[in-house]
Amino acid sequence: MDEQSSPVARIFALLRQLRQRAELTQDQVAAALGLTGKARKSVIHRLECGKFPNPSLRLVLDVLRVCRATSSDVVSVLDEYLARPLAVPESARAGKPRTPKPVPEDPAVRALRRAAADWTLRQVVEKMLHFELNKLRAQPGSPDRRYAVLFGRQTFRVLLATRTGEAAARERRLIRNRKTAAKRGLSTEAVAYLEARVRDLFTEMERDGDLEWLPTGVEAEQRMNRSGRRMLETDAMMCRIEMRAAQQREYEEAERTKQPIKEAAEKLLVEAGIHGSDLGNYRGFVTAFYNVARSTIPGSAARANKLADMLRYGLKKHHNRTVVDRLAELVFQLYDTRAIQPDKNDG
Repeated sequence: MDEQSSPVARIFALLRQLRQRAELTQDQVAAALGLTGKARKSVIHRLECGKFPNPSLRLVLDVLRVCRATSSDVVSVLDEYLARPLAVPESARAGKPRTPKPVPEDPAVRALRRAAADWTLRQVVEKMLHFELNKLRAQPGSPDRRYAVLFGRQTFRVLLATRTGEAAARERRLIRNRKTAAKRGLSTEAVAYLEARVRDLFTEMERDGDLEWLPTGVEAEQRMNRSGRRMLETDAMMCRIEMRAAQQREYEEAERTKQPIKEAAEKLLVEAGIHGSDLGNYRGFVTAFYNVARSTIPGSAARANKLADMLRYGLKKHHNRTVVDRLAELVFQLYDTRAIQPDKNDG
């Protein structure tokens, strides 16, 4: 198809036909469009001849308006023109992938994440100090243990705060920390041991990237919004938990050991003619004798003294002294023959 018969050429030729149908001259159309100057007539002439370089859509539409054209006058020509879509090259169609802009994090969420990371870090340090102090057999609740925990915590803080600083500045702060521990009565050996363990932990965490670790927003919220989230499990708390667990185990073991002794004592009382409500008057002696047996060495003066004191204040007129003495002998014999070591040697 040549240029003259192309859809574009037909559009420009249609403008001439519509102007002539409206009985208008090129000069009149130019005047209606507000064109001025000597070249105004040539604008319409060049447009109708298809020689106007890149005419604006606004100019073409305004010419159609001047010529009183309707959509039905141009629809066939436009349909023919639009029926020939231009091909889009694949390279242009794909385009360059856009990198999405990072969404700035909410400052409150960021602060919560940092708080959760700090809380986790402190908990790791606290558990390590608790483990090491248990190895040193530091007495729970003692001032020495409390000061040792303070020394360990401060040592880790110094190492964390001076990661990017000068080595000399770090060492000066560590020296001050050691002097403070010495003033509080900690031995040189304990201070050196704890500092070495804290340094080992810090080096390991720094190597594994744990010092920069931050939980996700969801993890931080779960960690910090749980019940008691502000209650860091300190060494003192872990000591109390361990003590309660040890006391519970000791109680359960004592009850298991006491049970056959109670059964034998109950049988002795029945054989001695003690029945019904009278049994209750003697059962307290069984528990008391058992506690004396647990806390003293067989045949020791301490056992004899405790037994004498107990009978002096616990024996009443309605008690049968012979039966009570037999109970004491039975309980001591059964406990001692089971080779159970006393809780403490005070004899």
